[in-house]
Amino acid sequence: MKKFVSILLAVVLIFSVLTCVGCEADKKEENTITYYHYEPHVSPVSILIYQYNEKCENVQNRINIVEFDNIEKMTSQLTTELMAGKGPDIITSAELSLLSSSTEKLIKQGVFANIDDIISNSEDKDKLKLSDYNSNILDAGVYDGKRYFIPVTFEPQILLSSSSKLSKYLDNEQPNLTYDNIKGLSGNINNDDNNQALFSGVEDYKNVFLNLIDENVDFYSQKYDFDSDDFRKSVTSLKELYSSNEKNEDNIVPMLSSNGQIELFALYDEIAEIENDNDEPIILNTPNKDGESTGVITDAIFISNNSDNKEKALEFIEYALSEKVQSDFCGANIEEYLPTTSYGSGWEYPVNNESYSKLFDKAKEVKYINNTANISEANFMYAKDYVDNIKSYRLYGLYNYYNTEVIGDIVDKFLSDEIDENKILIINPYKVIKINNEHEIGSSFIMNIYDMLSTSLFAMDSITQPTSKVIVLDELDERDGSPIIAICRYDAKRGGFDLNQITSIYGKEKFNSLIINTLNANKKFELNTNYPKNELKEKIEQLARHTGLQLPNCVAYALSKNYDRTCFTKSQVEKDLC
Repeated sequence: MKKFVSILLAVVLIFSVLTCVGCEADKKEENTITYYHYEPHVSPVSILIYQYNEKCENVQNRINIVEFDNIEKMTSQLTTELMAGKGPDIITSAELSLLSSSTEKLIKQGVFANIDDIISNSEDKDKLKLSDYNSNILDAGVYDGKRYFIPVTFEPQILLSSSSKLSKYLDNEQPNLTYDNIKGLSGNINNDDNNQALFSGVEDYKNVFLNLIDENVDFYSQKYDFDSDDFRKSVTSLKELYSSNEKNEDNIVPMLSSNGQIELFALYDEIAEIENDNDEPIILNTPNKDGESTGVITDAIFISNNSDNKEKALEFIEYALSEKVQSDFCGANIEEYLPTTSYGSGWEYPVNNESYSKLFDKAKEVKYINNTANISEANFMYAKDYVDNIKSYRLYGLYNYYNTEVIGDIVDKFLSDEIDENKILIINPYKVIKINNEHEIGSSFIMNIYDMLSTSLFAMDSITQPTSKVIVLDELDERDGSPIIAICRYDAKRGGFDLNQITSIYGKEKFNSLIINTLNANKKFELNTNYPKNELKEKIEQLARHTGLQLPNCVAYALSKNYDRTCFTKSQVEKDLC
């Protein structure tokens, strides 16, 4: 038992859909495609849907927009319907990001259609040609050989600085930031001048830490890599990086002017400003394991697998990806650059190849810094080549809920030294859905499971699962007072419980029946030897009194202060009594 609870626990918590009751949407019009929208929530695709309806001459081809005046109502209804294999024909990543839902889980459940099949089956002679679009971006929607979403817009993840700021701290002109070298770079900057730092605030350093965790979690395969020496080294290093920058953020001079996505014209506007100061721009990647340049899909379209109008939905995708629509939306056709304008001035990057080329052509023409300064050809191509060569893209917001609602408290406590790295938990990702949805045990409780296991009372072999243990915690469910149990699976790869995989945590209402049935099945009991014997037996007696537990005489004896074995079965105790 001591070995059982004295191990590294780590938690990859992926919460998914919370079932709740929502409003009833307007009835779907026959032969139309349907889209659910919370009107104040603006996204690229939502704008294009309204535009599409205005331009669509055939009424039957228009999208039936079901507008909700309450975001909770929309997310509730969308969640319930998607889980039931129903819902609107078109779902966008913007709406999915509002759900407490794992997109990958919905994909695995078959909620979304394979868009490649829809294209192949289309009889439209002008049907979507994927070769007209950036394949690196489009292929972000492919999982296990199937295309589940079509990206509509994207943004590179760019950090921008200048030679005068960073050259003396960098080994080469085009550095690649990794988790290994960012700490040293930041330290050199901090030591050089008290008011200089790599980023403007500690939240940026926290985001780097979260990205490290995200990189080691594969939502699709449900695999994680928290056990490697490299991961643990990076965790320690980035925590030290975070702690070293917890200082007064007033008057800090950041070496990097933008942390994350940056729209095209804004990028060139900043480059123009650097040139205007007789300096040279330096573009860097956001720190990651391999130091590669990355980008994000800012909005994408999914088609319901249950839709009867898949080909009509495809027609809208064709519209959204058309050259003119993409050029208009992304700013390729603007007359002048207005820094205060958001949409329509290069806020997003188009996936349409022709539109993408037009956007950069327009970027070369306009003036920057209040429309007074151009940039050099060399620096123009420097930025364009950087964006051109990005190969790795992922859906924006993929880890947002995970990072904020699931592991947010854990990370905050870890970074503030309230817990150490040995108390980062790893639970089978999709078992957490069961824990939360069925038993309402949240991340704040699970975060403390390491201490709870250490102070648990005893463990029993599972009756139904030969590779699992049932651990009785020294905790009671606040709702009904029932004892809380944790189910942990045996790790065959390691040959023991050196890595606990917690598959469920909940208050056991029929606790007495569980104990009696486990005894009668002659399953093994293991007492927690972390306690002095008398203290443990007293706690178990208190639990028995609380639950009204009526034990066979032999087992009552085994759990008493007079029995010395810490590991036993019912038959073993009976034998000892003979």
